[in-house]
Amino acid sequence: DIEFHSDRSMLVADFDDAGEQAVIVFADQDPAVIVDLTTLEARPLDGADGIVAAAFTPDGGEIVAIIDSGSIWTFNAETLDPARELEGLDRTIGEIVVPPIFDPTGQLMYADADGSARVWHLASGRLIGKPFPSEPGGVPSGRAGTNELRIVTPHDELALLWNLRVDEWAQIACRAAGRNMTEAESSSVGSKPAEYRETCPGL
Repeated sequence: DIEFHSDRSMLVADFDDAGEQAVIVFADQDPAVIVDLTTLEARPLDGADGIVAAAFTPDGGEIVAIIDSGSIWTFNAETLDPARELEGLDRTIGEIVVPPIFDPTGQLMYADADGSARVWHLASGRLIGKPFPSEPGGVPSGRAGTNELRIVTPHDELALLWNLRVDEWAQIACRAAGRNMTEAESSSVGSKPAEYRETCPGL
């Protein structure tokens, strides 16, 4: 067993895919800890205050932490140094938060910490588009499948299942709009700044 101070109540925990490390977040929001499951050595993740949820990226190289202020930070999983800040959430969030979820490639990250489902492009730290439509008071859900990230949101008494296969997005947008995206539209939903190009050849 791993023992910590008796006055600390665990809020959430996550493990790297190799099963060698765990990140543990406590309800008192004092530093989360990274525990080496072989040596049982615990190191504080003290590069940010107010961590309410954290998870390892699929490759185990980084830890993504959600902060109660609404900011999101990545940390180097080996040195525990802050790496970069992702585009944040719209508002301060509550104490009970589901850790971020990733697609199998590690390109996309899902979080709904403030009640709205959002997806990030992890390498650039940019939000992809706007929050997914959801019924007020409804609870969105994300899960990492074997081949893709899956998101379900409640809307008009229905459950909407969203296609997050990135290689199909351009085709879906072309069919829906019947035209190429404008330069402004492309910039607002793209995963990173890039030179504008037509998204729908032939239109």
